[in-house]
Amino acid sequence: MHEVGPTVMAGVVLYPIEQTREVLTRFRAFAHEAPDPLTVYPCLIRLEDGTPVLCLAACCYAGPVEEGERAATPLGRMGAPLSNQLGPMPYTAWQSSLDAARPAGRLCAIRSYWR
Repeated sequence: MHEVGPTVMAGVVLYPIEQTREVLTRFRAFAHEAPDPLTVYPCLIRLEDGTPVLCLAACCYAGPVEEGERAATPLGRMGAPLSNQLGPMPYTAWQSSLDAARPAGRLCAIRSYWR
């Protein structure tokens, strides 16, 4: 167990589905060099209106916010984002921030990779 927060650098960056190849290619290189306190993963999602988007940076930095800002900044520069919602927030807010993307009954698959 490690103490986290109460404020962390966290959030998401949304990219258009058309940029998936470009963004994931850059993401792969970034993730290989990312600092250990940064948890970040790409995922494909649909917006409420059914529009598919690549949600690149579902990320949280478990360390000082200033270090997290430096570590997460490249995630917003891997293409032309639709939205960049990275920023300092209470850790408890981050824990529930993606709940709306996974309503009860939605079938989801999650894959993990550990280097």
